[in-house]
Amino acid sequence: MKKQIFSNKAFTLIELLVVVLIIGILAAIAVPQYRIAVTKSRISQVVSAVSSIAQAQEFYYLTNGHYTKTLKDLAIDVKLPEDWQLVFFNDTYYHKVEAQFRKKNESHWTIAIVHYYKNPGKVDYYHPGQSYCWAQYGNTFADRVCKSIGVKEGSSNSGGTRYIL
Repeated sequence: MKKQIFSNKAFTLIELLVVVLIIGILAAIAVPQYRIAVTKSRISQVVSAVSSIAQAQEFYYLTNGHYTKTLKDLAIDVKLPEDWQLVFFNDTYYHKVEAQFRKKNESHWTIAIVHYYKNPGKVDYYHPGQSYCWAQYGNTFADRVCKSIGVKEGSSNSGGTRYIL
């Protein structure tokens, strides 16, 4: 009797395709969740930075009678993650600081962390001293991220949906 060189214990093509399909399904579920987890960790850093800026702004306001428009005037050092930028709004209507997330080569923000100062200006429908996460209107990813860290407020506008932090 001849000795068999090959055994019949190999995987069939169908079995290999089923394994690849299962791995693909798991990856399709895991990758978006991973993106949300990474973005949430960066947002927690941004929320902390915006809160520090707001406290420094209130101290600056008590000292000088107005809010500053630059980070240099505040006695703090704040680092934001990549693709985030600070914008100060200090005019008759708005007194707030925004950290805006913009993807490279895009002109509009996707997610914004906004903190209104205790003296909000002439805007009476915002809560003084309150922080929000704004999700760009129509951006499902931004909406899922803001929803996971805040509570949806009843209003939204053409710019986005607002979540209270």
